[in-house]
Amino acid sequence: MLASPDAARFVLVTHAHLFKPTYPKSKEKLIGPSALFFHQGHYHARLRKLVQASLSPETIRKLVPGIESAAISALDSWANSQVINVFHEMKKFSFNIGILSVFGQLEDNYYRDQLKQNYSIVEKGYNSFPNRIPGTAYSKALLAEQMAIYEANERGKKPLTWGQTRNMPMTYRVAPKPNTFMPFGNGVHSCPGNELAKLNMLILIHHLVTKFR
Repeated sequence: MLASPDAARFVLVTHAHLFKPTYPKSKEKLIGPSALFFHQGHYHARLRKLVQASLSPETIRKLVPGIESAAISALDSWANSQVINVFHEMKKFSFNIGILSVFGQLEDNYYRDQLKQNYSIVEKGYNSFPNRIPGTAYSKALLAEQMAIYEANERGKKPLTWGQTRNMPMTYRVAPKPNTFMPFGNGVHSCPGNELAKLNMLILIHHLVTKFR
């Protein structure tokens, strides 16, 4: 537990090499020991550079039309409901953008729903006790992971532009003090997809504020 911005900077930035990130064994077994999360040093730097290439500004700018379409679709679905669970709706929106960034426009709703279902099961297994007893969260997560691998092997009117998202009135106008608000972490282990996540929120909030009634 870090109690000050200076402590956060010490652990995450200036002396990050002294600290090793740790995760539950269940997460390592589900994702695989070679994943970016579980390493540091030269291997981590090379793997992060590889991942970062697919999340660069030049890459995510091409996703703006797809993100805007997903945002408008989400808002349209909210307009027909009386009660909105913001947490679940934001998870659904973020998942759809994740699908877009990895697979492109996935038109088949069946495969999207299957991916979502399997991801939900694997997510629940991340922090569970790693045993293979049938019916446990970890056991279900293993089965969902295997099913996802199998299936992967088988198989707007005036849209926003990249420039417009960079020039929106409130874009990054209010910047928090360094190391006080870190939803994406900081330093060498910061989330490589943070720019994509911020772009998602920017476009969604733009349509929420300007068009949603």
